[in-house]
Amino acid sequence: MGQTGLSQLNPVADYVASPGQEPGLILFDNKSKNAIRYEWDFGDGTTSTTISPRHRYANNGTYDVRLTAVGLLSTNTLRLDIGVRNVTGSVSFYTTFDSPWSVDVYLNDRYVGAVAQSYTLGSPDCNTGLVLVARQPPGSYYYRAKQRVLVAPRSWSGVITIEAGGCVSIPFDK
Repeated sequence: MGQTGLSQLNPVADYVASPGQEPGLILFDNKSKNAIRYEWDFGDGTTSTTISPRHRYANNGTYDVRLTAVGLLSTNTLRLDIGVRNVTGSVSFYTTFDSPWSVDVYLNDRYVGAVAQSYTLGSPDCNTGLVLVARQPPGSYYYRAKQRVLVAPRSWSGVITIEAGGCVSIPFDK
C-alpha cells in the first residue's frame, strides 16, 4: 500500500458547533474523515459516542470540547473552546391578593422589578402575563420583597433554586 493509501486510513477529527433552540443546547456537526468511531468529551464531565450529538449544558461558561476520531491505525483529536451563554431559568413572582400598592422584588439584593397586579388563577408559569418574571442563570438566590406602603407594609423573603430551562413560581400571600 502506497503513502496515499496509508493517509486515507488516518482519521482527521473535525466538527462545527452551533446553538440549538433551547437554553444551553449545542448541536455538534461531525465533519471528520476516515474514522470508524467517535468519542466526544463535552468538557462538563459528560461524554458520548454518537456521530453528531446534541448536548445540553446546565451552566453558562466556556467548555473545552474534544472530539477524538478513531481510525483503523490511529486516532486524531480536535479540541475547541465552546462558549455557552444562553442558559437561564425563570422565576415568576405574583401576589394572591388585590392591593392598590405594588410589591418591589429583589434577588440577591438586586432590584428586579415590581409586582403591580394580583394573579388568582392558581400558580402561573413563567410565560403568563400579569406577573413579574426574572430570567437568571441557574443557581440559588435569596429573594426579598416589600410592599410599597408607608404604614405596616408586608414583606416576604426566602431562598429559591433556579434550574436551567426551569420555572419557579413564588406567591406573595396575605
